[in-house]
Amino acid sequence: MMLELESLQRALRPILGGCRKAVGVDRCHGGTISDVYRVTCAPGPDVIVKLYPQAYQWMLEKEVHVYGLLRQVTGVPFPAVLQAEKAGPHADRGFLVLEYLPGIALSTIAHQLTLDEVWRIYRKIGTILRAIHVVSRASLRCISPAARSTPPASCAVSSCQISPRTAEPSSIHARCRARSSGASG
Repeated sequence: MMLELESLQRALRPILGGCRKAVGVDRCHGGTISDVYRVTCAPGPDVIVKLYPQAYQWMLEKEVHVYGLLRQVTGVPFPAVLQAEKAGPHADRGFLVLEYLPGIALSTIAHQLTLDEVWRIYRKIGTILRAIHVVSRASLRCISPAARSTPPASCAVSSCQISPRTAEPSSIHARCRARSSGASG
């Protein structure tokens, strides 16, 4: 589903105000469940818009809840939630509007990095994960669709999400493993 600039401008008016305008929309990488778009605003700053299908409104709610919890984490940038609306009788998709944080996906530059650069990035990721762990697992609570069977606990959901992503090491992981075992890469 591609966003139309005119309808997007109407939806974002409460956030953008009268002096800012959406002037461009680009589809972003990722977004397994939700479609993700970067909206260019004039004058900036840009925003991220995520569209959630009707069946996944509970995930929109969960994402908003987690971003709220992450506000207590210091020293780590997280996007602010600017607006969140569930799908309803007049809209077949809910949407989430986030502050845009500039950056580069590691996957796009990993092949260009030296092993020392990779290790520095992994150490930074470790520092960020350590900071995030101030958020208790219990505070993540389970938000799930009411019509479904009893959902698994948050840790089981996390494991289901993480396991497939770590089962096959990427080339960057393989290079790090080779380095730590003494081989060169």
